[in-house]
Amino acid sequence: MSERNLLRYCPHRAAAPWGLTPIDLGVLRVEPGSDLVRVKEAVAMRLPADVIVLTKAELVRKEQDFWEKAAPIGVVFDIGMAMGFVVGLAICYQVLFAEIADRLPQFATLKAMGYTDGALLRVVLRESFYVALLGFTGGLAISHLLFGWLQGETGLSMVLKPVDVAVILVLTVAMCAMAGVLAARRLLTVDPATLFG
Repeated sequence: MSERNLLRYCPHRAAAPWGLTPIDLGVLRVEPGSDLVRVKEAVAMRLPADVIVLTKAELVRKEQDFWEKAAPIGVVFDIGMAMGFVVGLAICYQVLFAEIADRLPQFATLKAMGYTDGALLRVVLRESFYVALLGFTGGLAISHLLFGWLQGETGLSMVLKPVDVAVILVLTVAMCAMAGVLAARRLLTVDPATLFG
C-alpha cells in the first residue's frame, strides 16, 4: 500500500506532526554474536507494557501463523488442499477402476490359478503406487516452475521446503492407495467362473 492510501484509510496518522505518527514496527540491529534472548529482555524492560518485543525468528513465525491460520487466504488454501485431496482420490479411483475393469479376465485367470485376494490387492496397490509417483513427479515439476514464475512476478518469497515435499509425497501415496483399495473391491468380490462365461 502506498503512503497516500495508508493515510486515506488511516486518517488519524495524517493528523499527527511528522515524526510523531504511531509506530507499528521498529527494528533494532544488534552486533553479531549478541545473545538475542538477553537483548530482547533488556529492551522489553525499557519499553511500555503495550509494546511487544520479538526476535526476527519470532516475528516471522507470528506473521506466518497469522497468514496461515487467521487470514482468509490461509483458510481458502486449507479448503483448496482438502478439495484437491478429494478430487484426486476420485480421479485416481476412476483410473484404477477402469484399469481393473479392462483386465478382469486376466485377474480371473490369476484367481482361478490360486492367487489369493491379498496377492491381487498387492498388484492393484503397486499400480496405485506407480500412479502416485508419476503424478507427484509431474506436479512437483509444474509447482517448481509456477513458484519461480510467481516469485519473479510478485517479489514474494516462494519456497517449497523439503519437509513440505515429503508430506505431499506421503499424502499423494496415501490418496492413491486409498483409491486402489476402493477400486479393488469389485475384483476381490467377483467369482472367477462368472468372468469366463
